[in-house]
Amino acid sequence: MRVRWLEGAPVELSEEARRRAEGALSRADPSSLGDYEEDGSFETLYSGEGLHLKLARVEGRLVALAAAWACGGLIEECIVGEVEE
Repeated sequence: MRVRWLEGAPVELSEEARRRAEGALSRADPSSLGDYEEDGSFETLYSGEGLHLKLARVEGRLVALAAAWACGGLIEECIVGEVEE
């Protein structure tokens, strides 16, 4: 599996975050994921720098979600990549 990062995503990702997320993706088990919007299931790909990258299934597609945090609260969550199997 690999991530096809989306251009122009509203959350900016560092190269370090992308590299570490791609490394974690090789160890992920997508078969254990339900639908993120229904049951909230995900696997963490990266966490740091006020950013949490998740592998999730949304509307049947595997995607990389970014959740950006500031001052202890979630400020943005969006799809930043599509996972190609």
